[in-house]
Amino acid sequence: MKIIAYTYSDPLIESPPDPAIWGWEIDSIYQDLGKRTQLQQLIKDCQTEGAYLLIRRIEELGDSVQEVSDRITQLQALSIKIIT
Repeated sequence: MKIIAYTYSDPLIESPPDPAIWGWEIDSIYQDLGKRTQLQQLIKDCQTEGAYLLIRRIEELGDSVQEVSDRITQLQALSIKIIT
């Protein structure tokens, strides 16, 4: 299984994290600034095979509890293991 990382940053609040923060050998890094277009691309790219998904915080997956819950369900349906 491949290892991918995803980060979301609101450019008005914080600067994007350093890609080297993970301490793992990462196959792909998806990074969003303000909108979650890369998260949608990540989901598309993982349609055919499972992966390990590294995220800094669970709230990076959405702006509301419902949105985060829906994305977790969607990722789990694709056999993506979330590691925070």
